[in-house]
Amino acid sequence: MNREIVVGNWRQLKGKMLEHWGHFLDDGFIVLEGRHEQWAGQMEEARGIARLDSQRRHHA
Repeated sequence: MNREIVVGNWRQLKGKMLEHWGHFLDDGFIVLEGRHEQWAGQMEEARGIARLDSQRRHHA
């Protein structure tokens, strides 16, 4: 597992926590910030998976 996948998973978790906190506080801005963080985490994780797949194909 490479660093981008781990960081992506962490950002998704952080975003989910922010989103729930925003719902708890009834603050739409925090909810949106959390959703954005989740999306950024998904993109980073996907980039890490693609890079890992590319490296595996290159070395095969």
